[in-house]
Amino acid sequence: MGEIDDVDVIVDPADLQLGPSSQAVVEQNKIAARNMVVFQDWAARPLRGASKRIRFHFWTRPTMIMGSDRVTAVEIERTMIDSAGYVVGVGGRQTLAADLVVRSVGYRGLPLAGVPFDPSTGRVPHAEGRVIRDAGFSPDEYVTGWIKRGPTGVIGTNKSDAVETVTSLLADLHDGALQAHGRAGKLDRLLAERGIRPLGMPAWHRIDVAEIELGAKYGRLRTTLAHRRELLAAAETDG
Repeated sequence: MGEIDDVDVIVDPADLQLGPSSQAVVEQNKIAARNMVVFQDWAARPLRGASKRIRFHFWTRPTMIMGSDRVTAVEIERTMIDSAGYVVGVGGRQTLAADLVVRSVGYRGLPLAGVPFDPSTGRVPHAEGRVIRDAGFSPDEYVTGWIKRGPTGVIGTNKSDAVETVTSLLADLHDGALQAHGRAGKLDRLLAERGIRPLGMPAWHRIDVAEIELGAKYGRLRTTLAHRRELLAAAETDG
């Protein structure tokens, strides 16, 4: 991004001052450390008078989208992490002129009857994917997805979260804390009764091949099949 012609990338050096917990993450995570170096480089660069600017606003959140027939501005406020570990607003509001707003955030969970839920975070309480109920681990209950981590991160983050949950589940199976019950094929019959036809691993592999072949046409490693009909067509292809 910093090498794009006629673009100034703007970062406030004050936003890069790290607290002890953030500094520990940078010291332990190579990717975070590399990202930090990039942002520090951008923050130190003088403006080149480019016709376009990309400005990063860290430690801020939108509080209002302004405009009647269309977007005209966005109000933002400064944030901080409180003693409970939540991001909270601390005032210092300002208005940014804008004619386009793109919403890019995870899905905030909603409570489901009979399932533990923390309304302050929009998550099912858990530890490493193991659901917490009545101040203790709930046998046979695990959670993953946005309802596990809350509306933060990206698809890749959810993948690693899913790995964590499955790792916990397999460990519990190995240790005998989780007992498999139910008859083989029961889930298949239940899905069939509801008119749901799941795709197996062979179908998944066919989709994988189709996406790689499509990506090769555009000089990419893969191109995702975004529509259901395309996925089903690829899954049913014999090769």
